[in-house]
Amino acid sequence: MFEIYGRVALTGQKEKFEYALKPLNLWLNVSVYSPRKGYFAAILEDITERKRTAEALADSEELYRTLIETAAEGIVIAKPDGTHLFVNNKLAEMFGYTIDELLSKPSFELMSKEEQKRQALHMRNNLENNLVEYGEFEFCRKDGSILWAACNASPLKDETGNHIANISMFNDITERKINEEKLKENQESIKSINEKLHVVGSLTRHDVSNKLSAVNGYTYLLKKKHKDEADIVEAAVKIEQAVADSAKIFEFARLYESLGAEKLIQVDVGKTLEEAASLFKDLKFKIVNDCSGRMVLADSFLRQMFYNFIDNTRKYGQNATVARVYFDQEEQGGLRLTYEDNGVGISTENKPRLFTEGFSVGGSTGFGLFLIKKMMHVYGWTITEEGEPGKGAKFIIRLPSEQH
Repeated sequence: MFEIYGRVALTGQKEKFEYALKPLNLWLNVSVYSPRKGYFAAILEDITERKRTAEALADSEELYRTLIETAAEGIVIAKPDGTHLFVNNKLAEMFGYTIDELLSKPSFELMSKEEQKRQALHMRNNLENNLVEYGEFEFCRKDGSILWAACNASPLKDETGNHIANISMFNDITERKINEEKLKENQESIKSINEKLHVVGSLTRHDVSNKLSAVNGYTYLLKKKHKDEADIVEAAVKIEQAVADSAKIFEFARLYESLGAEKLIQVDVGKTLEEAASLFKDLKFKIVNDCSGRMVLADSFLRQMFYNFIDNTRKYGQNATVARVYFDQEEQGGLRLTYEDNGVGISTENKPRLFTEGFSVGGSTGFGLFLIKKMMHVYGWTITEEGEPGKGAKFIIRLPSEQH
């Protein structure tokens, strides 16, 4: 510091400066003056902490600037009136403009639709109320192409809480929007095709059903006319069976076509089971209904499911004396709906194919359990058969927690 004192002595003036004592890692604010020749006076103030803070702030500002400039999102800082104060390189790349060009163009000018401009203005007004806003907007790039961007905007305040600017971050979602539009178009196309198929299917079933009724009528006449000719009667019986099987296939097609068409509502399981059981006459086994008053989210197919279960017990249960339907809780908190009987059950070799389309062990169409499996998918449920061969069938249906 003698060098500094000498400088003061030469000029004879008072000097104030900052001085670094590097060996001590110390910063001083020094005021030196010479009251008379040969004498020096100095006032030393330790400003090390202030200097370190200033350096840290400078480093932070540089860090934040680097982060903003290299961010994967487009970033805009704008005045509350929408005038751009800062844009980063990514935003310029997204829009195809230079940074200077974007600084002179408020975001509103780049929007393609008036409705979205009103939405953006509403967002900007909400920012004044300290709200964080999100919106998806369609912009026009410099080359005329469309840019869809998702915008997250937040207000910036000064130390006193005044709203001085807004910062907005933009992500390019153009590809997602294009895919959504294609998906929408595909869904509309599929809907149109399904409607046509539904009409064609309905007309076909109606016309063919009429033809099958005619076949049954002629078969009856043949049996009556040739009742003494066993081979003709036998052939006529086979024709009647084929007609009956065809009618079942058409009924399956009707039911399958209707899957998912109904709106799911809260359905009383116990009442639905009673309705299904009432469709049978002279059942040789008892149905125990432990589901009274229990509600689930389903549609009319729930009755069809119970009908199929009861029908299977009737056809294949052999010595079954009881079928029981009940609910219970799983350890993980889920809900199970169980249908079980005490018949012969499902053999081990048949279990893997049980829900396969067309699979049957008794000459039926093999569509019943396949239809139930598809119905489970519509409901968001799952179904398994967990009965013990020789001791009865046991169908367990697991329901999502939000549906009970």
